[in-house]
Amino acid sequence: MLKEQDGWESATGRTIVQELEYAEGRFQWYAGYDILDISPSDVITAAEYPWAQAAAVVAANGLEIDVQNTGKEQIINLFKGRIGNAERTMKNQLTFGMYSDGTAFSGKIVGGLQLLVADNPATGTVGGINRATNAFWRNQFYRGFTDAVL
Repeated sequence: MLKEQDGWESATGRTIVQELEYAEGRFQWYAGYDILDISPSDVITAAEYPWAQAAAVVAANGLEIDVQNTGKEQIINLFKGRIGNAERTMKNQLTFGMYSDGTAFSGKIVGGLQLLVADNPATGTVGGINRATNAFWRNQFYRGFTDAVL
């Protein structure tokens, strides 16, 4: 679904880096010879994520290849079924990862929505950015009855 909606990007490098604008730059209204404030403003940072790797195995033993599937068409059908299963397994496991908190499988799984959208948005570090000290990096929430203006 991500690929179909153009939400899929390729990346290279030692880590995956996503540049972030977290504030507006310096701006002011002026007239005539007012002095402009040209001091730099810190408005950009980057989230950095480690790579996660996954594999789905496609295998057949000697009995399956040499005896049970003796013919070109039977071998092709055997591997077509195994490859189809591997593709479904990979899609299912990647989807599981997209919803995870990134701690399963000894932290080798990709961090997903549970990591990004925390139960307590003022705790934890995501992408190398500490949410406790960087309010811009906290997920936002709206509690219908509590936050609603009546």
